[in-house]
Amino acid sequence: VAQVLINLRMLESWPLWVGINIVSVGLYASQALWVTAALYVAFLAVSIWSWRLWLAAERG
Repeated sequence: VAQVLINLRMLESWPLWVGINIVSVGLYASQALWVTAALYVAFLAVSIWSWRLWLAAERG
């Protein structure tokens, strides 16, 4: 769903990606998959950064 919203250039996709990444970090960390959890922390940072950029672009 989040990918479809991104393809449609909808701002609402970013909260979904943030949520997905938070859940993924918790899931992988609980399984002691630290490298994968760290990768999803990086994805989380990128999704938060991108969300802020899209908000700034929407405001003009």
